[in-house]
Amino acid sequence: GPNTKMSEIVHTHLPGVPLVHLPTPPPQIRAITDHVYFYLDRKSPLWPEFSTASSIGLHFSGDWPDLELVLWAVLEDRR
Repeated sequence: GPNTKMSEIVHTHLPGVPLVHLPTPPPQIRAITDHVYFYLDRKSPLWPEFSTASSIGLHFSGDWPDLELVLWAVLEDRR
């Protein structure tokens, strides 16, 4: 499952689903000064497996003492 896959990715130093920088947030999210926005790259070969998982995992290597994360899920318009 996704937890096993996440462990495999981290321990073998493989890339996961890439984060892509957004210059501005989507319209559903208000822009906040000094915040940086990203989206998960749905073109990743891992996307089909991870997009249906019941949880999400993030791995940050290195020292990030002041790192703060706020995650937003934005439903896509399927019209």
